[in-house]
Parts: sequence; structure tokens; C-alpha cells
Amino acid sequence: MAVITTYKTIAEARRASTRLYREWLKSCERIHAQFYLDIPVFALKQRVRVEFERNKFERDLDAVNVLLIKGRMELEESLKMWKQKTHIMRYFNEMEGQTPDHQKTFMQKFLEGGSA
Repeated sequence: MAVITTYKTIAEARRASTRLYREWLKSCERIHAQFYLDIPVFALKQRVRVEFERNKFERDLDAVNVLLIKGRMELEESLKMWKQKTHIMRYFNEMEGQTPDHQKTFMQKFLEGGSA
């Protein structure tokens, strides 16, 4: 069982965030190979960067702690293959602004020419 660490200062949390970011980047090739992804490794690394930069200016220590815990859990779940390929690819659909078919309304499907 992993120990959950919460940080007392923003400086500590920033160092932990940098460590987590580096772990993600080092793990991208392994994740790519494990899930047989149809995208290049650099695209996976770019997506990791986007996720970290999206929360770059967060200053609330409690929020930063939660983000670090969630980031660590996502990495662990990806490396232990507790996720499916579709879970990984969902991040790329969000990035491109695509909506999964099961979340589209009838009218969106109809206008795209798909069946309801």
C-alpha cells in the first residue's frame, strides 16, 4: 500500500510536482509499449505536459495536494495496467475537443450523419 504524502508548503509541493512530472515523462515509453498506442511517444509526453501546465498557477495548498495525489494515482494505475487503452485515449479525445459517442445528444449524432 502506498503512503499518501501531503505537503506543508508550496515549495515542497512544487518539488513534488517536478518529481511527478519527471516520473510521468520517464514512464511514457513504457505506457506506450504496454497499451500498444496508435500515437507517437512524443504526443503522449506532450499531453502530460498540457495536464501539468493546466494547473501550473494553482496556489491553494490543499488543491495542489489533491492534484499531486491524483497524478500519482493516475501514473500508478497506468503502469500497473489497471486502465484500459480507451481510458488512456480519452485524454487525447478531450484535447482535440471530441466528445465520445455515448455523451453526444441525438441531434449531434443526427447532424454528423450517424445513427441514433
